[in-house]
Amino acid sequence: MKKCESSQILPKVFRGLRSTGVLPGAVAADLGITVEEMNKMLFGMVMTSMEGGGQSTTAKPQRRLSLVT
Repeated sequence: MKKCESSQILPKVFRGLRSTGVLPGAVAADLGITVEEMNKMLFGMVMTSMEGGGQSTTAKPQRRLSLVT
């Protein structure tokens, strides 16, 4: 199976931007494109974002802890 090309720089750039509070959606807006378009262009080169409002897609397990003596 052929390995796809990936960028070593782009993930660092996006990590740096995120650390300063700049999200991928803001980058896409500055470029005048949608997040979906940017994701299509970057597919395979960098981890891309998905719209979702930051909500977890799985339920958190309820833990039932008790003290055993």
